[in-house]
Amino acid sequence: MIYGLIETGARLSEICNLPTEQIILHHKVPHIAIKPVGRELKTFTSEREVPLVGMVLEAVKASPNGFEHYRGKGELVSENLMKAFRLRNLFPSTDHVIYSFHHAFEDRMLQAGIDHDMR
Repeated sequence: MIYGLIETGARLSEICNLPTEQIILHHKVPHIAIKPVGRELKTFTSEREVPLVGMVLEAVKASPNGFEHYRGKGELVSENLMKAFRLRNLFPSTDHVIYSFHHAFEDRMLQAGIDHDMR
């Protein structure tokens, strides 16, 4: 899940609640389809297809059915990741949290000049 946060900019809730049918690996461009199936999305622009490349592609191939154990347990995932990152001193500062990956990804897109709708 952490590779999904880092390499796609997806929200933790989008990654941990991703149903099997929204993981499209056998496609010219492997991707995840973030859709409001069984839950609400944060905004209408949150519905999107996110290409899988690099480490996140390998991670999703290793978990092609998603993360069933954590589905519907976003708070537990966040708590576990926060604990693991703090224990290993992986955050650059005490102000950082797991959700910082989402914000950092969006900041990089902004710096690259990607327009708001595309971000």
